[in-house]
Amino acid sequence: MAVRARGGGGENPMGDDDRPERFPLTRLGLPEFPRGDPGPEGVRSRRSGPASGPLEGLGRRLHRVPPALQGTVAGLLLLVGSLACAWTCYSTAYRAFRHTVDEDLLTVARLAALRIDPDAHARLTRAGQQNGPEYLRVVAPLREMVGAAGHLRYIYTLRAVGDELRFVVDTGLPEDTDGDGVVDQAGLGEPYTGAPAGLARAAASGEPYVSPEPYDDDWGTFFSAWVPLRHDDGRLECLVAVDIEGEVFEARCRSMRHAFWFSCAAALMVSGLAGVGVAVSQRSKLVYLDRLSRSERRYALAVDGADEGIWDWDLGTDTLYFSGRLRRMLGISEDSREAGPLVASFLDRVHPDDRHRVRSAIREHLERRAPYDVEYRVRGVSGGDRWFRSRGQAVWDDRGRPVRFVGSVGDVTDRVRLRRQLRRAARLDRLTRLPNRDALLRRLRRVIRSRRQGPGLGFALLFLDFDRFKIVNDSLGHDAGDALLVEIAARLRANLRTRDEVLRLCSGTAARIGGDEFVVLLEGLHSPSDAVPVARRLLAVLSEPYLIKSFRVVSTASIGIALDDAHYERAEDLLRDADTAMYEAKSAGRGSLAVFDESMRRRVRRRMQLEQGLRQAIEQDQLSLHYQPIARLDTGEVVSVEALVRWEHPELGPISPGEFIPIAEECGLIVPLGERVLDRAFGQLSRQEARSPSGKIPGVSVNLARQHLLLPDLAGRLTRTVRLAGIDPAEVHLEITEGAVMQDVDVARETLGRLREAGFRLAIDDFGTGYSSLACLHQFPFDLLKIDRFFLEGLVHSDDRASIVRTITALASILGFRVVAEGIETADQLALLRELGCDYGQGFYLCRPTHFADLPSRIPLPHADGLPAPVPC
Repeated sequence: MAVRARGGGGENPMGDDDRPERFPLTRLGLPEFPRGDPGPEGVRSRRSGPASGPLEGLGRRLHRVPPALQGTVAGLLLLVGSLACAWTCYSTAYRAFRHTVDEDLLTVARLAALRIDPDAHARLTRAGQQNGPEYLRVVAPLREMVGAAGHLRYIYTLRAVGDELRFVVDTGLPEDTDGDGVVDQAGLGEPYTGAPAGLARAAASGEPYVSPEPYDDDWGTFFSAWVPLRHDDGRLECLVAVDIEGEVFEARCRSMRHAFWFSCAAALMVSGLAGVGVAVSQRSKLVYLDRLSRSERRYALAVDGADEGIWDWDLGTDTLYFSGRLRRMLGISEDSREAGPLVASFLDRVHPDDRHRVRSAIREHLERRAPYDVEYRVRGVSGGDRWFRSRGQAVWDDRGRPVRFVGSVGDVTDRVRLRRQLRRAARLDRLTRLPNRDALLRRLRRVIRSRRQGPGLGFALLFLDFDRFKIVNDSLGHDAGDALLVEIAARLRANLRTRDEVLRLCSGTAARIGGDEFVVLLEGLHSPSDAVPVARRLLAVLSEPYLIKSFRVVSTASIGIALDDAHYERAEDLLRDADTAMYEAKSAGRGSLAVFDESMRRRVRRRMQLEQGLRQAIEQDQLSLHYQPIARLDTGEVVSVEALVRWEHPELGPISPGEFIPIAEECGLIVPLGERVLDRAFGQLSRQEARSPSGKIPGVSVNLARQHLLLPDLAGRLTRTVRLAGIDPAEVHLEITEGAVMQDVDVARETLGRLREAGFRLAIDDFGTGYSSLACLHQFPFDLLKIDRFFLEGLVHSDDRASIVRTITALASILGFRVVAEGIETADQLALLRELGCDYGQGFYLCRPTHFADLPSRIPLPHADGLPAPVPC
């Protein structure tokens, strides 16, 4: 339905003097058409009077012809007039037909372009996406348009790739084929051949284009129009094409040509039949108009049935068309008459806060500065304010003046609400409903920016990590872990709202940034040190037991504090330093806190340097092995040698195993490191010259980490390795620490049992430090028990430690284990260990670790009998 402004002419119930002015385009910053100017090309006055009477003058002149010639002259004049009229009718009808077809095709193409989301279309880049979910979402509204307008054959899009055009979406169905077996649907990315000559120029310039004549391509003969589809920033995404069958166009042309030749033939035969020719011409015109009317009705049905409302604004006549769908969206009844220009009336419906944005968007688009795509609220619609999204495209004349503005309006209220909800949800942790990492960083940036702008109250960042959280997850389930996190968040909220002597003047914000890691931002501190008592109070509150699934769970926190006295520029740096301080607190023991200082950063950098260097050392086989003999304490006989890994860093020099082994365990390098040690040790042990009778190495001890016990088929892998080296598994002692065994008793028992069945000797290392249960110790098939060197420190002067060693020795004897004492450094320690019944020992007093090449000369140990003095090795 076309709704016209009252200022545009016609009856005016208010009278000529009170007639409202046409909508002032100057309100949008556009020049107004001057009075008397017919406006853009194509906009003409409808008040032109009828043509003058040339036939009357011709009749008067005919009377001057002699009567004998009047019939001939009249016949000739009638013949010439008939031919001229026939030709004029044909030319006029053809031009009108072409103009109408061109405009209709361009209008349909623009409507199709408005129903395509450029961003969704841009994501269709691979052939495998054809007829997938994204492809179908883009092509579905186009297929609806093809189905609603029966004379349309195809709607498709073309994307410029280099110098050629390629198909993207096509309304043809993949299951349809023509008589020659050609698939009806073009493939995504398929080159487009057979294009009219002018299409390439139109694709390059981004201007609309209509084929001048029907053309042939792989799918038939068509008459087509192409319009550009652009992104919000004006980039050309593709060309949207609309095809009608060339036969339809050609049939209409043939109909008009037949009428013309029929009129000519009739004029040549009998001039009187000119009237018949006119009747035939009129009949053809009526048929065409009838078809055009039916086509317009189909278009109207398609537009009204669309989800979006359609509008068409003729800027020259201020005629504004609203589709039925848009009228319903705006709450305008079909028979209503607006008082005043409809454009102004529509803008009055826009929410006052959004009105300026809408005007600016229209003005910028009509000035060719930006695409027209704007969201705004409309008042007065049933149900309160609604959010609309309006997109449109202007049409300019040859002089560059806008003459027409066409677009669509969609109700995006639900989408806007969802977008706001998602934006809020994106800044909240879904489980605890605390701010998440993104929200925290935003807040931190504002605080740092405010701090830089001038002196004021300080702030601090507390980084919290909870102990035993993984144990709760693994033992009680992830739902219990989630419940624990919710309880932690509740305690943080409650205690940050509590006002004490510090929080009375400052505010605290808690956030969860992932896993069991929480952060508290304290603002308004008079002194950075004020953060410490707050942290201590939080430690006390968070250390109280939690009731989770009827279990009392204790999960203490470790807190790292970063203060603002370091003049931070980036929020990420502040968070990083608080995290570093938290790890420092964690290393000091559970329930501790630490304030960041530069020495922590240096330690972290050294650790990162060591981790990177260790990876390279393992990959490039830069590690070396030293061996330390293990001897019988009564005779000095060497029963084995322990392989000890050594690392010489190219920049930092020798690195202690006590420093790089924990790094390897934390960053997942312990397994490849262990494999390097095993391969090197077995390879060296297999050398025949090292196993000569004069200096035979009876066996080698190598260490396994907890991660090795988790490897599938560890026993099979080690068995294959030693057999390839030609070594008996009985010559290999595998040492595993007490702590590693007790972390997963069931896995350790199963894996160690398989290793024992394969023939390997097993030793429990660092005994006495892992708090193993004596009740379960007998379940493991150990051969040796190695007493940790901690118990040998002060052994000679401490009766308690001597009693512990005596107890361990007696326990091992009962369980059938042999005992090895590590770290023997004095003769007094050696004598006392022999007295306490210890079987074997190793340490600097007996022999220092040495290279493999030097081992044969150290076996047997010099002065082994009785070991009266330090052995010089």
